[in-house]
Amino acid sequence: MAVFPFGSEHYAAQDMLKTKVKLRLEKDQRLLRQLQQSSKDVTVANPDGSMYRRFVIRFDDEQTLNLFGMIIRGLLWHHCRSPLPSSHVVRVFRLTDHDLGLFRKFILSLSQDQFQDFSLANGTFWYKFTRNPDDPFFTVWILGIYDILNVCVIDDNGQLLRCHVAALTGPQEVNRIADEIEARCKG
Repeated sequence: MAVFPFGSEHYAAQDMLKTKVKLRLEKDQRLLRQLQQSSKDVTVANPDGSMYRRFVIRFDDEQTLNLFGMIIRGLLWHHCRSPLPSSHVVRVFRLTDHDLGLFRKFILSLSQDQFQDFSLANGTFWYKFTRNPDDPFFTVWILGIYDILNVCVIDDNGQLLRCHVAALTGPQEVNRIADEIEARCKG
């Protein structure tokens, strides 16, 4: 959570950088060293071919996906008033801007009558989800912190692509569906 505010222009992220993140980094010198060692300036190409410099911080993608998995479990508890059944899984993954559009159109649009959209603290945290009417724990999610968090991956051409957090919950079959979504998004 100390790293996320670096990736956003959102007012809450900027406030966190000036207050809580600064204090946390003063107390946690190990984390401060990790951030300093993993940060660098990179050149990013715009779609029009122009270039600009961007400060980036490398962070642990697995920890981030695990964090969002815990958040989804909490949100399921909040919306369903029951824990996720032990036979069900939470599968969190990243989508690029382009892939997010396809995910919204073809996956998140399913069960429109069950669709819900929430934004807390003016976009500091937001999520959209829908669920299967026959199984309220079979769900599809898009989540965000600080409006649009600039979390990126580098593609095969060296370009930075912004990523978004998406997830599926449901029976074990959800893992196969998520694998197919990730494969199509990469291919």
